[in-house]
Amino acid sequence: MDTAVAFYGAVLATLIAVVQGVSVVRKRVRLGVDVSLVYEPLGEDGRAEAHGTPVQVSQDGSVSWHEVSIRFVVRNMGGVPVQVVAVVMESYKEDGALNISQFSPAPLPHVLDPVTRTEIVMQKEHLDMLDNITFLGVVDALGRRYAPRKDIVMQVVQQSWNLPTRVAFYRSRLDTSAPPVLAYQNRDGSALFNSERRSKRSARVIAQRAAVAP
Repeated sequence: MDTAVAFYGAVLATLIAVVQGVSVVRKRVRLGVDVSLVYEPLGEDGRAEAHGTPVQVSQDGSVSWHEVSIRFVVRNMGGVPVQVVAVVMESYKEDGALNISQFSPAPLPHVLDPVTRTEIVMQKEHLDMLDNITFLGVVDALGRRYAPRKDIVMQVVQQSWNLPTRVAFYRSRLDTSAPPVLAYQNRDGSALFNSERRSKRSARVIAQRAAVAP
């Protein structure tokens, strides 16, 4: 009898532990992030007002205009809601500081319930302004970062850099003697927040522009 009771107690304790373990796993925050370039057909008359960057695409012997943008797909694979607040791009500066840019285009900020997803489409000029990338992904309301696989980030960034861009040098209309600055028109309807921070160790560069010979 004592043996049966002990066996029953052991089985019950095991079941409770399993249930508690499953509950803990379900309550974990797990976001999956994918990034890619997306091409959409674009009429020639729409190039001036296009949200994405106009590029010519050759297919089946014909050439047509498309607009290319960056698309993030964020999935909540955990068991609790997570508020995604911004896309983060981080680059390494020559003086050792990290330059951090945050954007919140539609639909951000956005609360992702468990087993749901959202898409964020941005113009690629945000990337084209940078010479290297140490982080590309999203951040939640608690400051936790989530990123795609590094090889995918590197591929997307290099593809963006190799395509035409609307980043160009512009001269101030108010001060024509001032040197031109590298800039672009932000068409995402999102404020850009730039900051810097010092890292105790060198940041690992995921993608780096090739040096241009003088």
